[in-house]
Amino acid sequence: MENKHSQNQQIRAHLEAGKSITPLEALRKFNCLRLGARIYNLKGIGLPISSKIVSRNGKHFAEYSLQTPSELHARDRYAVAQKITITPPLEGQGGGLFNHELWHHCRRCGKWFDRHLHGDECPDCGYNVNAMP
Repeated sequence: MENKHSQNQQIRAHLEAGKSITPLEALRKFNCLRLGARIYNLKGIGLPISSKIVSRNGKHFAEYSLQTPSELHARDRYAVAQKITITPPLEGQGGGLFNHELWHHCRRCGKWFDRHLHGDECPDCGYNVNAMP
């Protein structure tokens, strides 16, 4: 029996070879009907995939490729330059990605912050969330 790679693995190898891919190419090469879903999965594991809308023969569709080092550098500089306010979803109100191991809630100012970026100290007011109330 032949060992077949998953569509995610095939598309990842295609992109890592420096090639771009469109939905029609994915269907022809990998029998993949849902390229957008495969791209979502690959982005979820950390692959820096960029997309652009292409027009051919009056049709518009996405073309995906791995981001170049210069695109990654520009994106990182933009992310650092902008101030981001993050409000994670409350428990039981949807979202599904909220995880107390990743987020801390400051009892002093009431804001949520990413514990991997800021540790146990609130970046807004400096309160240590592990301190006794």
